Amino acid sequence: GGWSGSSISADKTENNIGFLDDWIIKLDSNGTVKWDNTIGGPDNDVAIDIKQTNNGGFVISGWSSSNISNDKSENTCNNSSDYWIIKLYSDSTTSTTDLEVENYTISAFPNPSKDEITITGYTLQNNQPAVLKIYDVMGNDVYHSGVTTLNIKLKTLNFASGVYFMQLQTGAKVSRVKFIKQ
Repeated sequence: GGWSGSSISADKTENNIGFLDDWIIKLDSNGTVKWDNTIGGPDNDVAIDIKQTNNGGFVISGWSSSNISNDKSENTCNNSSDYWIIKLYSDSTTSTTDLEVENYTISAFPNPSKDEITITGYTLQNNQPAVLKIYDVMGNDVYHSGVTTLNIKLKTLNFASGVYFMQLQTGAKVSRVKFIKQ
């Protein structure tokens, strides 16, 4: 992982989005390119470090000066540069269920959280329970549970300070949201 200001050429299969963008390349054991991915917004986005997660995905850390657009879902602070953490899910997923999932938006507040976080914005389909999963930035499953109510109040006292990714699935609908534990 790193960054690039190049358009499609050589091993790069996607045009740049901004001036500099994160450029992630996956190689096989022989050094042959399996895939590459250009990630960013209209300004500078620079990947500094990349780690593979336990579930085969990747976590990329770096900085960005792009606001909401393209791959960015949050504005920078004071129109400057901020840390940017990106989670790429495993490329080995071939389940048609994953490919046919309908997305929707959930809310998690307060965010950042200290002792408890409330999750709202979803419906239970056909009275079937939802599944709530929480992952840390390395992709480790730190919490999972069935959900049967429309408002979840989750105690976060035992969570270490840091960034977490929450996934809630109800039937064929899935939503993901990031939250910070103080």
